[in-house]
Amino acid sequence: MKKELLVVGVLAVVAVGLGWAAREMRGDHLLSPPAVAVGEFPAKVDLAAFRKMVEGKTAVIFDARAKRFYDQGHVPGAVSLPKPDFDREGVRHPSLAGVVPTDSIVVYCSGPQCHDSGLVADGLAHLGYGKIFLFKGGWHEWREAGYPAESAP
Repeated sequence: MKKELLVVGVLAVVAVGLGWAAREMRGDHLLSPPAVAVGEFPAKVDLAAFRKMVEGKTAVIFDARAKRFYDQGHVPGAVSLPKPDFDREGVRHPSLAGVVPTDSIVVYCSGPQCHDSGLVADGLAHLGYGKIFLFKGGWHEWREAGYPAESAP
């Protein structure tokens, strides 16, 4: 029994060490935080901060709109994660492959009246993702600003 507890303890220390090393290699601690509203979860980012994150590729961008809208046009580099397809109870959606809990994540949907982005952000938090941001201006504000778009082939 003592030997098994020792092995578990050693494995825990190794896991923490590997997590720290991965963070150091990615340089997460070197990134300055985006302009966010303080005291809210998920923190909200404004258009300027969102654009900076998109262009700098400093966050995983999730589009919570229905896939058909994503296919018609989305923020460059965004990954489709539609609210109806996302299982908040912990089933890992294929769009989350390769995304680790320490990654910065921004979720958006159609605009300020759309609540799907907040629901997806809440689901991501339940799965253990901690650095989640919400761009409430969504697709509408992005396009109104004249910023570039991608569409599915």
